[in-house]
Amino acid sequence: MPSAIELPDLKTRLNWGLTLKLKPLSDADKIAALIFKADQFGFEISPQAGQFLLTHYARDLHGLWVLLEKLDRASLAAKRKLTQPFLRQVLSETTN
Repeated sequence: MPSAIELPDLKTRLNWGLTLKLKPLSDADKIAALIFKADQFGFEISPQAGQFLLTHYARDLHGLWVLLEKLDRASLAAKRKLTQPFLRQVLSETTN
């Protein structure tokens, strides 16, 4: 909550509710989130593939979710698992 609030009534109301402090996810947390989201989509992604995506693609969760949807469609179409060579191929096709 901003500490420069001058209206006492508003300050009291804002302090009344639950306050949460959100921290950015670590790389390990992002990889765990990728694995979880992929499982929800119905496919598997290895921690190594997750690390590869974090190294070579967007690091924000929204961008990673969009990428997972593309990877899901691509792996179904090609009937392939998400190996690093396949990830490189799909990523190169999406950036070109």
